[in-house]
Amino acid sequence: MSPDSKEDTIRKLRERTPKQKGRFLIFKLGNDEYVLQASKVRKITVFSDLTTVPQTPDYLRGTINQAGQVIPVIDTRVLLGMEASDVTDQTCIITVDVVQRDRSCPSGLVVDAVAEVVDIAEKDFCEVPHLGSAIKNNFALRLSTAGGKLRIFVDVDRLLDWMNFDDLEQKSRQ
Repeated sequence: MSPDSKEDTIRKLRERTPKQKGRFLIFKLGNDEYVLQASKVRKITVFSDLTTVPQTPDYLRGTINQAGQVIPVIDTRVLLGMEASDVTDQTCIITVDVVQRDRSCPSGLVVDAVAEVVDIAEKDFCEVPHLGSAIKNNFALRLSTAGGKLRIFVDVDRLLDWMNFDDLEQKSRQ
């Protein structure tokens, strides 16, 4: 991601007019594209050094300090059962607001690349088909078919609802 396109993406995320209620951020993991509600995005940064936290799961890459707040950084590929990939100049951390127990808990999601910010109409979403009871899918409630591409809509609150942010914050300060 070039610096100009990152700035453009952040500017588009911050534009909040009534007609833009269906604003979404598209990010990539491998060849697949995912859709994230833009209003959940706090910040997009180029991947940088992290502070590792001992005795944490493989998908927890570490923590970062943003404006004095310790934020866990999750490897989204590993969390979703994919192989970890090397960090490239396209790798980003998307800081999102996760609502847990009626409070906002910021978290960083490592993604292969941020593609763009788009408006997607409600009519361009469809339900995820039932894939059998053996498949755990509590975070992808809908699919987007906008622009003729199939993209998975990620509900970050559901994706990270199992995390205990209080325990993680305490471990990272030790």
